Amino acid sequence: MAPTRGGLVIDASFAVPLVIEERHSAWARNLLTRDGGALVPALFWTECANALWRMQRAPRQGQPRIDADAAFAALRAFGFDTQRFDPDVSAVALALAVRLDHPVYDCLYLALALDRDTALATADLRFAAAIARSGALPPERLLTPG
Repeated sequence: MAPTRGGLVIDASFAVPLVIEERHSAWARNLLTRDGGALVPALFWTECANALWRMQRAPRQGQPRIDADAAFAALRAFGFDTQRFDPDVSAVALALAVRLDHPVYDCLYLALALDRDTALATADLRFAAAIARSGALPPERLLTPG
């Protein structure tokens, strides 16, 4: 797939705080507003649905029970540009997972950012640290909360 300059790839750790108030919500909303639309791999929707299910099933200490269906509908309303891939992008994600010693699921977001020559926004600090250590993405294209 041909790369496109600019834009933003987001993962589920970035997106869920857009619809469920938590510590990274303001950061995610500000970044999305500043950068406009976002690209997501098709897997994104499954990851978000699972995270919302977990939050509804077992709310964190001090958090109210959420309505997972309503939160998922709110995420869909953002109109993120969902990307489907040929096996080559998954092969890149696998190579990155081996290199970073990190799950392929997360590395698919990194592979998309590399393929489309975009930034990657994640609130998953363990994933961000693995990317930073590896140098797999230029530091200015790895966006994390303050």
